[in-house]
Amino acid sequence: MLQSQGWVQTMLDHWLNVGNYDYIARVEQSMYNGLNLNQVNGQDTDYAMQIWLPIYEHSNDFRSELGILKRFPFQIMLKVDSENFGQPIIERMQTYFDIGPNNELQIVGKLVKNHSKVHKMSLEELGNAYISVCTKLGDSFVDQKCRAREVESWTMSQIDSQLLERLQRSKRQKSFFVMKDGINFCFSRTEGLSGSSNNILAEFFLDQVV
Repeated sequence: MLQSQGWVQTMLDHWLNVGNYDYIARVEQSMYNGLNLNQVNGQDTDYAMQIWLPIYEHSNDFRSELGILKRFPFQIMLKVDSENFGQPIIERMQTYFDIGPNNELQIVGKLVKNHSKVHKMSLEELGNAYISVCTKLGDSFVDQKCRAREVESWTMSQIDSQLLERLQRSKRQKSFFVMKDGINFCFSRTEGLSGSSNNILAEFFLDQVV
């Protein structure tokens, strides 16, 4: 009925002529707002990274500004230290920008399964591990405010025994995250890997850092 009355075609025409441009403008404005901390409210301001971008004259969609941001060579470095292995494992994560649930711009570090030792190690193997991340911009280390540092500025979180005990009692849990200083260490579950041991910790793996 809607098609016979031309409603579908009318809405498609509206989207092509007006709606898609409005949508893109809202998304880009949200991304740009995420980079200007005086427009950000709440506790995220304490940990959000401050990045200065020039605003071009007559710019109304911020595409040029965001194009500059995408060329910044950010890298998230991961370090995992556990009593279960002799020396810490340090890896470079796949790093990219993403939009968070509150339209904030986030830097995400993703573990690539085929190229990561840590991603192949379950919580059972990691044990009471210390997991740390730091950020690099090019060859320089930077802190959470994007200020240059001569040495690494690690943010460390621990997978402690109390958390492991809670997970073992939560058989239906599919994922969880540990927050430290505004950084989320995100773990996901691959069911069916526990085998005969029936240990749910063998099914959880570090997936990404946000």
